Amino acid sequence: MTDDEPDASPPDRVTNPVAVAGLVLAIVAMLLSVISPGLSILVGVPAVACSAFGFRLYQLGRGGRFPAAAGLVVGAAAVILPIALLLAL
Repeated sequence: MTDDEPDASPPDRVTNPVAVAGLVLAIVAMLLSVISPGLSILVGVPAVACSAFGFRLYQLGRGGRFPAAAGLVVGAAAVILPIALLLAL
């Protein structure tokens, strides 16, 4: 390596606190779906909203993608599954 070549540095890891909060809310909503479908929906909707906002921050280059995507998937499941269960009964 010569002095003209820059050192390879690892990519910067940027946390996305909004997406992490959405993911945590989505996990709590999924756990609440065992106890009460209504509580799961009440917690799952803000989880999806936080994750969607976190994904928008990722698109703007201000945060990581994984927590936002995971929060969207788990939050949507926490909202859709209780509704499907209530409709099936």
